[in-house]
Amino acid sequence: MALAERHGAHLKGLHVLSRGYYESRHESLMREAEAAAELFARRTAQVGVSAEWCHVGYQLLGATVTDAMVRHGHCADLLIVGQPGEQSPPGIPPDLAQRLILTVGRPVLVIPYAGRFAEAGERGLVALTSGRGGGGGGGVPPRYRV
Repeated sequence: MALAERHGAHLKGLHVLSRGYYESRHESLMREAEAAAELFARRTAQVGVSAEWCHVGYQLLGATVTDAMVRHGHCADLLIVGQPGEQSPPGIPPDLAQRLILTVGRPVLVIPYAGRFAEAGERGLVALTSGRGGGGGGGVPPRYRV
């Protein structure tokens, strides 16, 4: 949140429901989504960051979490994702960050699941591919400051 506040950014929280539709499980998934939306709204309001919440139900289309994030990520300046860990919810691929980095064509900030960090984005690793979607153009990128 501090990074968004510092840069006057607009945050979009994206919740993707990509598992199969089963009536008994659907209600609990929707409660989890509502709880996540409330937490997102509360935290963004606390710091005064412009934000919106988007719930995407891809469960009937057969798309994956990665597919939904890539589709929405094309309209973003930066994607911020948590690194999947041992307690990640089912349906989150362990290589989600890598898939996004290689397919979305936008910068991706990955927050590690291990450790505590006072501020995200203070130190980072910048890697660009020389491919069409990478934006690197084959050259060495200048030093980036967040």
